[in-house]
Amino acid sequence: MFSHTYAFLIICLVSGCIAYKATNPTSLLIARIIFSVSLIALLAHAPHPEDL
Repeated sequence: MFSHTYAFLIICLVSGCIAYKATNPTSLLIARIIFSVSLIALLAHAPHPEDL
């Protein structure tokens, strides 16, 4: 789980850098898509409470 969390944090940093340096709306959209997909992937791989 921790490796998934670290990968998610790295993806968040990358998408944040893309959004920060963006000069056009397309780059902002790409950054939001990257963040959303990585968040969904992190939540999909998270352990469920009944598995703990």
